[in-house]
Amino acid sequence: MPTISIGDQFGVELLTAEAGPGSGIAKYFKGNLAGFIASADLVTLFNKPLASVGFSPMGLGFTFKNPGSFGSSGIEWTFGAGARSVIQTNQAGSTLFGEAVFGDPLKVRAGQAFLSVAFTPSLSIGAARTDGDLSFGFAAGGSLELRTGRAFDVTGAAMPSLASALKEVLSSVTIPGDVEDLKTMKPGDVAAVSGSGQFKVSASFNLAAALNPLATPTLGLAAIGALQLKAGASLVVGASIGISGGYQIRVTKLDESRVRLGYHKMSGSEFRLDVTASGGVSATLGKREFLTMLIGKLSTAPQENVQELMNDGLSNQQIQDIQDAITASIQRSLSLSLAASFAASRKDTAAFEYEFDLTALDSSGTEALHMALDGDLSPLTVLAPEMLPVGVKMLRSELDTIRKKSISWKINLLGIVNVFHLTELIQTGKVMFDATSGELLITDSITQKSIFVKTRPLEVDTEKVRKVLMQSMVLTAAYRVTGMRDFLNFNCSQTYFDQTANARAQNVADLLDNFVALDLIDAAGKDAFLANPVSGTASLFLELSLGDAAFQRMFRDAAGVPLSQEAYDAIGRKCVSLLVLKEDENAFRRTPMEDDALWLLMTDAGPASMRFVLPEALRKDNTFALIQHDYIVIRWWSAAMSKTAERIDSMLKFLQGADPETLKDNNEFKKRRSDLSDALTDIVKNSQPDFLDAWGLIAMDQASHQQGTVRGILMTKTAALVKDR
Repeated sequence: MPTISIGDQFGVELLTAEAGPGSGIAKYFKGNLAGFIASADLVTLFNKPLASVGFSPMGLGFTFKNPGSFGSSGIEWTFGAGARSVIQTNQAGSTLFGEAVFGDPLKVRAGQAFLSVAFTPSLSIGAARTDGDLSFGFAAGGSLELRTGRAFDVTGAAMPSLASALKEVLSSVTIPGDVEDLKTMKPGDVAAVSGSGQFKVSASFNLAAALNPLATPTLGLAAIGALQLKAGASLVVGASIGISGGYQIRVTKLDESRVRLGYHKMSGSEFRLDVTASGGVSATLGKREFLTMLIGKLSTAPQENVQELMNDGLSNQQIQDIQDAITASIQRSLSLSLAASFAASRKDTAAFEYEFDLTALDSSGTEALHMALDGDLSPLTVLAPEMLPVGVKMLRSELDTIRKKSISWKINLLGIVNVFHLTELIQTGKVMFDATSGELLITDSITQKSIFVKTRPLEVDTEKVRKVLMQSMVLTAAYRVTGMRDFLNFNCSQTYFDQTANARAQNVADLLDNFVALDLIDAAGKDAFLANPVSGTASLFLELSLGDAAFQRMFRDAAGVPLSQEAYDAIGRKCVSLLVLKEDENAFRRTPMEDDALWLLMTDAGPASMRFVLPEALRKDNTFALIQHDYIVIRWWSAAMSKTAERIDSMLKFLQGADPETLKDNNEFKKRRSDLSDALTDIVKNSQPDFLDAWGLIAMDQASHQQGTVRGILMTKTAALVKDR
């Protein structure tokens, strides 16, 4: 057994101890590494009673005399000569092990003091994380903090000195590399390793397919007929997830047989997720199992549709492309949902925490604990709590809270209302995915040419897709209001995504204004979220989902009268006021929005001459440019929407007395349908930029009298906000 020694800076020996049989120093330290030099402050306090040694955030320092390493089976953590280590003392009532950094701190019990020793080695460059014990998932070339400690009674005559307590800790220090190491710990002992790296988890999730059947601007109005799609489809997929970031693996010995193991996220950091989906998304090249599954989830006549595809034939490459697109879509959708859940979870608890009865574990439980110490929780997280091995109990799992509810998997069927069958859309179009939102797109052949990324043919251009989806929403709304296709009560949705790197408080405040405008939070809720510190990336996701009742109100009032341009003007003006707050630096934009008389003067003058009717304060070049921009966007939108409302009203009046069987050859029907198409084409061709941003989504929400459902997700490095209306 190696001899542990501590001397002062002059070579005077202060302490020697034999490393015990359960000592991590004896088991893992290599070479002449157990010699230390005490700092002056440690020497001063060395023989003081442990209860009298106060806590210092920097700790009491001591350094390695010689360079060396420790590890097992190829994992090499290295120390340089002079590498600093730290001794800390905590008295009764104080907290242990990273209170400010990792949360969920342990408290020292009354009548006790806690002594811990921390080492900070570096992992050798090129060391493989899978080779043996002591990797903990941490990155090669990085460093970790290994901290281990024990509680001591400090009442009565048995109170130890700092020196005697330190001798006991060093001679039996636990390095939690294996199950046997945990067995040597005494009740109350704590060992933790902290650093940056990647640990693994696995689980199965229920994906609820959120179908979004839409018309597309590139195809004309189809004949009247029923769309055969199945609502409520879901898919169970497995996923292996690498979670990267700063974390701590903490082991606490509860009694002679039980230990608690937790994974704690570093405060102020964010987890990055690498998701690999499996199960339910694979297909054998040249066969059609995947297409069968997809159509089985979406179609009301799957056998007929699958047979149709088989007869017409799809190439092996087409099948492979569909498989790749659907897998990438699922993985991105899972990643976003998991990231939002992790960000929104409590910061004062472990992300994953399990209790193990070391005397009851069978071989599977022992192996699961061993892998958990190595940075792989997959054998535990993949199982439901009631299915865990004997002797294992789940206390908390971030994945368990997620998999208890469905994760939305959005599938945009662009052009499905312009064709007669789902198979027709698959045969003639393209299956792609949005790498930003994770949405799957099954789109007609004309639309796909305008939205795909040339260098990555299975991916779509997010900005172009946003434009197409917004335009398609209006087209689809017109279909549904006129009753020209039966949509089986499917809701249609519109989304908006925005991301700001290196966000500041003002950036986050601007993103939160969208939540307020959509009635997801109030001003107090905004202020509460802004109380969180802001740094790093901030991202916003909004989704508006509308059904038939909402579409009806979008174009007609409660009495069934088509909305006028003035009515749409009022909606557009309200949206600007909702987004530009009174305390905003551009609050002057609110003036024309809230002054009816001024707005009337502006509309009479037109955009070229309106400067002359504005108050003097609004005529300055930069100020006027924003006022004019708001006016042009609102007036374009109100004109396009009111024209569409008129054409819809005309079509509805005609259809009231028409025989559906004769419409195909009815010239008057063809004319009215053409008029409606022209009005919709104006919206498509002349879309203003703001219509594609959050303003457009909020305008559609206001136009529908907020009869749709809304979801908002705001994620920052330190906090997340998820709200539904």
